[in-house]
Amino acid sequence: MITVYQLRRDKQRIEAGQKATLTSWKFGIMRTHGLFGSDEWWQKINSGRLHVYRLSGVIKQLYTGGMRDTPEFTMRSDTGEESSWLRWANSSELNNFYTAGCRIEIDYVLQRHRFFSDLSCLKRHKVVIEIRLGSEEMT
Repeated sequence: MITVYQLRRDKQRIEAGQKATLTSWKFGIMRTHGLFGSDEWWQKINSGRLHVYRLSGVIKQLYTGGMRDTPEFTMRSDTGEESSWLRWANSSELNNFYTAGCRIEIDYVLQRHRFFSDLSCLKRHKVVIEIRLGSEEMT
């Protein structure tokens, strides 16, 4: 499998998340495991105190979401569940590896985001830390 995305290498995403957390009480990620993307946060992941989940399956469809400017995909997990994800990649070249029928593994952690207008802050959201793509599914 080829690693197409590692959050550790996405300095822009980490800086944006940290800025939102440090400069506003309305936005960002709650600091339950330290500041998002900080050494303390990664140490919690490495020690298992912030659990890493893995989802494996096959990409079913690529599409552009949002306002037709957000690359996304739908996958079917090995247990048969379908879910949609952003198409994270550390470069445009790596983004080209996303294809329908391709095996995929997503590692993520669950974090609470700060939302000031409703109770969404009580829900945990999936924060992708790594994505790997493999060969096409043999059917």
